[in-house]
Amino acid sequence: MEIHDEFLDKKLFESIKQYLYSPDFSWYYNEFDTPENEKSDGFFTHNFINDGIVGDQNYFTAIGPIFQKLNCRFPLQARANLNTRNGKMESNFHVDQPNTKNLHYKIALLYFTTCNAQTLIKTPDGLKKVDSKENRAVVFNGNLLHRTIYQTDSKVRIILNLNYIEN
Repeated sequence: MEIHDEFLDKKLFESIKQYLYSPDFSWYYNEFDTPENEKSDGFFTHNFINDGIVGDQNYFTAIGPIFQKLNCRFPLQARANLNTRNGKMESNFHVDQPNTKNLHYKIALLYFTTCNAQTLIKTPDGLKKVDSKENRAVVFNGNLLHRTIYQTDSKVRIILNLNYIEN
């Protein structure tokens, strides 16, 4: 697991942030944050890529440079997640690609909101906590279980969740 603060140069980060926070950006509601989480209030997503298929043609200009920085050979999934403030909720532990246990892929989470939300990752060395901090990226093995502890101090939290096969 690697944590990178100031992951993107400021100009690129601000450009992507402005795009994601734009009132013209499309968000789509999902009832559950993770399978079988009946306590979920849901969340909003925007799929740039799903199962390797480009769903948003703006992908190349909007987030393509991030995959280049990550040394990506093949993007599996790229989505923006927007969580609203909802108390002390948390997602279930999960993997993003549950049907690919033999596939060695990585997950990069890039945070666009500084708030008290956390990502918890079950590593071989124990449970690791990553605070939600603007322009911080955490990169980890995609087969590791992880979950979100949602924010209580910010109306929204936006991240990019990128699943990919590395060069």
